Amino acid sequence: MNLILRMIMVFAAAFLGRKTHFDDVHRLRFTVLPNDLDTNLHMNNGRYLTLMDLGRVDMMIRSGLIRAIMSEKWMPVIAGVSMIYRRSLNPFERYTLETRVLGWDDRWAYLEQTFINAKGELSARGFVKAAFLQAGKRLDMDVVVRAGGAAGPSPMLDDALLALFPKAA
Repeated sequence: MNLILRMIMVFAAAFLGRKTHFDDVHRLRFTVLPNDLDTNLHMNNGRYLTLMDLGRVDMMIRSGLIRAIMSEKWMPVIAGVSMIYRRSLNPFERYTLETRVLGWDDRWAYLEQTFINAKGELSARGFVKAAFLQAGKRLDMDVVVRAGGAAGPSPMLDDALLALFPKAA
């Protein structure tokens, strides 16, 4: 099954499935397929990033954020990703992709996306810095998170997380 079929399945499950909040943990279950493999016969490092896109799409749909994205013509953009690879995911191995918002400031949302193998072990972890644009201008993240159903202020952002994404010069 190629990525377009996975995307269709994620869209259908998200629109028809359980609704969540922006700040919930969102889980998708996948299997490593032959087209996910690299020459070492484990999941290609680039495939992790592509699947992380699907995790964020699932989160945006299930939380209801997709309504604002579509009606207001918002564009989600990624400013940075930092990956840590711990254990290989092998052919036909099942795994879970977990996506959660760690917090936000006025400009950025910070997410964690983890790949957990069938034994419950961490295979990979990614940290993502994201924003939303409208007509080419960055939106205030408080507007975005409210549209996704988050209530209250951002959880405290860890200095180690922020250090992964140094400010541009």
